[in-house]
Amino acid sequence: MKKVKDFFKDCLEEIGRGILHEYGYFEEDNK
Repeated sequence: MKKVKDFFKDCLEEIGRGILHEYGYFEEDNK
């Protein structure tokens, strides 16, 4: 069960990171 939970957690983190990149929240370093 823990393995499945970790898998979904990793997926959500990857998706969240992709969304943040899409909206440019990681562009702060370029300023």
